[in-house]
Amino acid sequence: MRALITGASGFVGHQLAKLLLRHGTSVIACIGPSPSPLESWRIRELEKLSVPMVDLDLRRERPFDVAPEDWDTLFHLASYVKTEVASDDVRVNDEGTRRMLGQLSLGGKRIVYSSTLAVADNAPGGNITPDLRCAPRTEYGRTKLAAERIVARAGDQHRAGWTILRLPTLYGPGYRPGGLFDVLLRLLRRRHPLARLDWPGRIALMAVDDAAEMIRRTASTPETLRQLYLASSNENPAVHELARAIAEADGAPYEAIHVAGPIKALLGLAAGVLQLQGLPHVLQVTAWRTQLLLDGLYCDGSPLTDLLGLTFRDWREGVRRMYAEDPRASGTVPAHS
Repeated sequence: MRALITGASGFVGHQLAKLLLRHGTSVIACIGPSPSPLESWRIRELEKLSVPMVDLDLRRERPFDVAPEDWDTLFHLASYVKTEVASDDVRVNDEGTRRMLGQLSLGGKRIVYSSTLAVADNAPGGNITPDLRCAPRTEYGRTKLAAERIVARAGDQHRAGWTILRLPTLYGPGYRPGGLFDVLLRLLRRRHPLARLDWPGRIALMAVDDAAEMIRRTASTPETLRQLYLASSNENPAVHELARAIAEADGAPYEAIHVAGPIKALLGLAAGVLQLQGLPHVLQVTAWRTQLLLDGLYCDGSPLTDLLGLTFRDWREGVRRMYAEDPRASGTVPAHS
């Protein structure tokens, strides 16, 4: 296998690049513009491994200056994931994917695309099933769903094998600033009541290194061709269980606050109203996140797990490792990145 990885300085891409190298796979790393301090650190780590790199800007009409040719498997992981920020850059997810695939020679090659369970955030009670008709509630979800169709269409048109993985919430050292594990940690350290409410939503999880192994095995398994999979470790802890585990890992005090069922129902109604189109982005995203805290977002990932013969680390152990081994905790990377 000769791998081309977009988003190679990102959370998953960096893990996948190192994993493929350990298995003797040649890697070309596609690096996006304006890397954060954390991404810059990952780039330096890949440079130490002598990984060849090419610039990729999915905002441009021609994302590559010169499209690479010496590859046979594309791992398309680059994505705009900052749901909390209203930005036109979110269109790199769909329009950027379309432009990039238009530059590459795809005939007879392999594409593995990392999508997200957020495309199915309209699942009743948060339980995603394979037959769900997706109606994403955020621009992030909508653009990722559109990208799934773009990848499948381009693959079929050029006779390239494709697989789409709808990944769950990923955790591990180098977790995303502004994401669930960053926000909960900061709130718990302040003993903020929002972090200590007994939020019932169940969240599909996976350690980032387990996700990288799943992606690697998917690319070399013929049965996954022209398939879309829901991915999860099937642990699906409730948000309040996550909060308690994060507090224990950090040594922060944790006292759960019980919220009566009728109040949770009212919160759910309010969250539904505030997600209506036309309202300010900050209200919509806050309401969307509240809905996830209440309903969760999870699935049965066993069809793919069983096919690939995967096993997963216990999520509680993974949460402890995430904070203990984070490069920002040791001062290797600035703490705010």
